[in-house]
Amino acid sequence: MAIKKTHHRTIVDVSDLIRWNGNLSGIQRVVAEMAYRYEKNGALFCYYDESTQSFYSLASFSELMQERSSVVTQTSAPAVEVVSTLKQIRGAVKTQLVPLIAQRAAGKLKRVIAENRRDATTSEVVEAFEFKPNDNLLVFGAHWDKPHYVEVLTAIKQKYDLKIAHNINDVIPIVDKGHVAEVEHTRFPKYIESISKLSEVIYVISDATKKDYINFLKQKNIKQPVIKKITLGENYTATDPVMPQGFNEDLDYILMVGTVEVRKNHALLYSTYKRAFEQGIDLPKLVIVGRQGWLSGDIFYQMVHDTDVSDKFVFLNNANDSELSWLYQHCMFTVFAAFYEGWGLPIAEAAHYGKVSALSNTSSIPEVVGKAAVYFSPYSADECLSALQTLLDTSSLAKYEALIAKRIPATWDETYVQSLNN
Repeated sequence: MAIKKTHHRTIVDVSDLIRWNGNLSGIQRVVAEMAYRYEKNGALFCYYDESTQSFYSLASFSELMQERSSVVTQTSAPAVEVVSTLKQIRGAVKTQLVPLIAQRAAGKLKRVIAENRRDATTSEVVEAFEFKPNDNLLVFGAHWDKPHYVEVLTAIKQKYDLKIAHNINDVIPIVDKGHVAEVEHTRFPKYIESISKLSEVIYVISDATKKDYINFLKQKNIKQPVIKKITLGENYTATDPVMPQGFNEDLDYILMVGTVEVRKNHALLYSTYKRAFEQGIDLPKLVIVGRQGWLSGDIFYQMVHDTDVSDKFVFLNNANDSELSWLYQHCMFTVFAAFYEGWGLPIAEAAHYGKVSALSNTSSIPEVVGKAAVYFSPYSADECLSALQTLLDTSSLAKYEALIAKRIPATWDETYVQSLNN
């Protein structure tokens, strides 16, 4: 009697991209690049909605990405309207504006979402995702901010013997608590602990993250799942470079890409430029690309209002992919001063454009381009200034550019292959 073979379906969770309306960076870029490749190889797609505590089916990932830029403006789609309004109401609750009315309205809107769930791209009512026995679920995103995600996933795993492979992009809230929101001190480790127990495979994107993750498992006495390192690709989607509006095309500048938040360490760059001013060193302008984020108010205020150096800082909060491409291509070099990173995509992006970087020497950062960069302590303005001066020397810069040119960058196709496990 022939044994009937069971077909194991591969399902990719793309929850991170359903309501995403910004440029693809960090986790969102990882999810998108991997989803594109799994789609070509027959994977199915689902996404989780916290308001209904359910997984839904996504017919086409490619179509979602084609339409994502217009999702927020599709006011004819009830689900989009409801979610947007719900966020506004939650904001009102937080600021204690008519709290009782807001809370009641938010509860009513949640019920509306549950009863009238619609696809973000087609405005058609969508179907709950139907898991089957022995399905393989791949999670490349991050869901610790969804209170019931693990609970729902646990029930599905128990019912269908679901096999889970989950990517951990970093463990920053565990090892670097001083630079993240306090709420993450509890919910993030709890999520990582839970997902570690649920998953057959855990992906990590750097040796540094793998080391820190294993230390966490030992501290919590958690049985180690299979851990696989995947190296993030550097072949980014080509876009036609466009100079940002009002930008001086003849400007000589150093580029820093990353959210203006405490962990990215803009404070060090402020101190570095102050140190240069103190010593009579005239540094080029620093163009900072990134929105204003967590605990950035004080340093942003100083950089904008300190007349000694304020003219040295140019902030671009909303640069799109085409503008970012132009900025990479025309900068002298880049600087990245973060205290801790799971990988450091801006470093790889700079290398993609043949640009050298001055980098902090912590966590995974030295893994990205190795010896093809100049390093400094994220706590030393003098070391950072020395690194910038090294790259401002044309002969030194040329030497490092030659090293960058010899690098063989990883591709997303290779990342995809590395992720295959079942």
